[in-house]
Amino acid sequence: MNMNKGLGMPHGDVAAVLQDNFGLRVHRSTICRAVERVARRGEATWHALRDAARASPVNAIDETGRNVEAQLRWLWVVVSQQVTFCDILPGRGFPQAATLLGSDYQGWLTHDGWAVYYKFFQAGHQSCIAHLIRRCRDMAAVSTAAAVQFPLGVRGILEKGLALRDRYEKQEISRHGLWTATGRLEVQLDRLLERHYHDSANRRLAQDLCRERPYLFTFLYCPGLDATNNAAERALRPLVVARKNSREGEVCPTAPPGTAMADSGRPRWRTADEVSESFFFMRSRLG
Repeated sequence: MNMNKGLGMPHGDVAAVLQDNFGLRVHRSTICRAVERVARRGEATWHALRDAARASPVNAIDETGRNVEAQLRWLWVVVSQQVTFCDILPGRGFPQAATLLGSDYQGWLTHDGWAVYYKFFQAGHQSCIAHLIRRCRDMAAVSTAAAVQFPLGVRGILEKGLALRDRYEKQEISRHGLWTATGRLEVQLDRLLERHYHDSANRRLAQDLCRERPYLFTFLYCPGLDATNNAAERALRPLVVARKNSREGEVCPTAPPGTAMADSGRPRWRTADEVSESFFFMRSRLG
């Protein structure tokens, strides 16, 4: 199980390791059936982990493509303070996301801004600042002298937001001061978004920022909420590496409903009281 799922080794390679190193002659189908038995035994645990994530006030969520029996599937991951769990599903739409957290999830979600996540209408949202900063940096590297001003301006505002968060955590400013400074950043961003841009890349960035505008600075109005989706990306990384090390089309026909794991190196999380207080504040701001 560890060689196949933990190290990403195909069933045939696992059988070869057992043969060469331990003298055990095991057919690849036997390895597949062993994985199936472990999956059945762990199914109740997986469902318990999913229920724990649904009850969590804060979750990070992400997805990535994965081939299963030569068919495109999507590997989803949900990371809460207590648990991390994954599932491989046939699509990356809202129906699939809802099977993980429930369509009526009412906590906070940090994600990469994929439109599907905003269909959790009862949840609060934080769009990943790191994704936008990287996008602005990449745009600035190839933009003309005239067009580069917009991505540089957006990047500067977002980085100021992260600096404000750090100052608050160091107790250099009060919560009222944090919110006042955040309002000034929002005004600066709105002024940039009001302009008309001739460069096509700048227009696309402006359109995306207008869509995500209410969810860019949630982490400042709700101190302690992660500004990035790094937690979910870190959880996906070892699974992606294992996928690349194995032959992606070779899977057990009755694979487990999901993959559960413990995650160390947690991001900063907030207490339930802090979540509730900031939740009602944000609801009042957004109407």
